[in-house]
Amino acid sequence: MSVEVLKKLNVLYVEDEEEVSCEVIHNLKFFVNDIISCENGQEGLDVYINEKDSIDIIITDVLMPVLDGKKMVDEIRKINPTVPVVFTTAFNNSEFLEYTQTQDLVENISKPIDLEELFQIIIKLINK
Repeated sequence: MSVEVLKKLNVLYVEDEEEVSCEVIHNLKFFVNDIISCENGQEGLDVYINEKDSIDIIITDVLMPVLDGKKMVDEIRKINPTVPVVFTTAFNNSEFLEYTQTQDLVENISKPIDLEELFQIIIKLINK
């Protein structure tokens, strides 16, 4: 798998757990162009509204304070229905999994995040 394609990407990463966020950012920053990090869905939505032309993909947790990942993505999809999204989650809720299966350009990855699996998912989404 070639990760060269990742070097051009600007990522919006939304995660409320500081330890998880720091680990993912630390590992991802060597492979992508830029990462904008947010701590909750409302912050992520606000950043997306202001930076929408420069964000290539969103990686977001599902359960977060203020605004959860699903609601954030629903609002972002009103602005740009084709922005690729990777949901990260520690739980397997069947209703949520059904939701993601009906959405275009959406994938899930379970926590703890396997970096190679994340790269494969990102490449799959941006090549659609």
